[in-house]
Amino acid sequence: MTYTTDLSASQFEILDQYLPKSKTKKHVVSRHAIVNAIMYQLKNGRQWRDLPRDFPKWQTVYSQFRRWQNNGTWERVLVALEKMERERLKKRIS
Repeated sequence: MTYTTDLSASQFEILDQYLPKSKTKKHVVSRHAIVNAIMYQLKNGRQWRDLPRDFPKWQTVYSQFRRWQNNGTWERVLVALEKMERERLKKRIS
């Protein structure tokens, strides 16, 4: 099933370059699926346990979200995306 919050492959490709790489190189669960689940959760504000079943397990999604939150990944992603958008709009970066 697709949701309005799902990122396209090209959108995820841009975002993925800012996400920390796995130390084990085992991608048992797709990072794209995890990001889509996080985006769904943030838009809808539901309990993590109530994520639809077509997303990865809520525990996996939540633990990855918290890890990225605690290590500053989300802040770095937002700064990078803001910079990209400013450059796209040809605005001065202050």
